[in-house]
Amino acid sequence: MSALKFFIIVMILFLMVTSTSYSQELFDNFSGETLDRSIWKAANRKWGEHEAGISHGGVVPANVYLKDGKLVICGNGDLYTGAVKGHGQSQRVGGAVSTRKRFGPGRYEVCAKIVSKLGVLSAFWTFYYKNRDMNHEIDIEIPALDSSGNYNLNWGTLANWRGISADDNSSVNKYLGNIADGNYHIFRFDWIAEIDGQPSKVAWYVDNKLLYTSSESIPDKPSHFWLGVWFPWWIGSADFQTEFMFIDWVKISAISDMAGK
Repeated sequence: MSALKFFIIVMILFLMVTSTSYSQELFDNFSGETLDRSIWKAANRKWGEHEAGISHGGVVPANVYLKDGKLVICGNGDLYTGAVKGHGQSQRVGGAVSTRKRFGPGRYEVCAKIVSKLGVLSAFWTFYYKNRDMNHEIDIEIPALDSSGNYNLNWGTLANWRGISADDNSSVNKYLGNIADGNYHIFRFDWIAEIDGQPSKVAWYVDNKLLYTSSESIPDKPSHFWLGVWFPWWIGSADFQTEFMFIDWVKISAISDMAGK
């Protein structure tokens, strides 16, 4: 084999590997009878335990299922007495799914009906973690503290991270609109890569209304996309048995000019 032919074969293989290292397109309207395991992984893990011992039971696959063309994600609260077991306890146990593939910059949209009670978090986020200095993440978390300092289901935390220290993230609490009205709403962020001298940024929307744009600590690592309901230590009392988040569809798409238009 000539050196030139060998070089061409190596380059083709390299391009094949790098071109499939992350994806740019996804759409799922959950029309099947069960979760499409070629797209999604139901999580079975625990994170975010507080040093003071405020506990939760993580997320388990039993709290994720399809019903009537919707993805249903459950959160079992402080009053739960059912059979589902979490990690170390049966109360304060949620559910989550993540994409099997990693996705890069683009438009991320979720049509969802959030959990309608306080005491549990409805969340959508990208996640790539290698170490404390390489924690790349973009978040939508509901509820959040409102302007009066109270947790409010119509407010959300919009955040992005490149590490875990205070200097490695941008985070803001914003009024998202009347999203706790029991209807479906479209939660979206546009993750824009640096191009043609324009800096990278993340822009968040609800029902296609721009709410906030960040240009600091913007991730650049292709990441898994997560949808979940869970119980962070700061969320307060979960005075219910089981509550639900319903997801109608999820879409990830490329942004042709990467300017967010």
